Amino acid sequence: MRDFVVEWNHRFPMDLWWRRRHKVPFGSREHRDMGFLDILFDLQEEILVIEAALAARSPYLPGSGEWGQELTEADKEKMFDDLDLDSL
Repeated sequence: MRDFVVEWNHRFPMDLWWRRRHKVPFGSREHRDMGFLDILFDLQEEILVIEAALAARSPYLPGSGEWGQELTEADKEKMFDDLDLDSL
């Protein structure tokens, strides 16, 4: 029986996720009545909610960051001149 449950969870991880989320025991009546499409829709909804929350918290705008941009010599000199050594 143990091997069957382990294999089931390995083959159907979204089923395990759904049972944990809804606190439904493996093989229970509620588990047997739930279809994979219902579980898939529940999972997709959860993914969309998480993605929306993350996008609202810190939207990613391609090209908006400073990573990977090379500094010109003038930029480097300005940064050096703007250093306040007294504050260090």
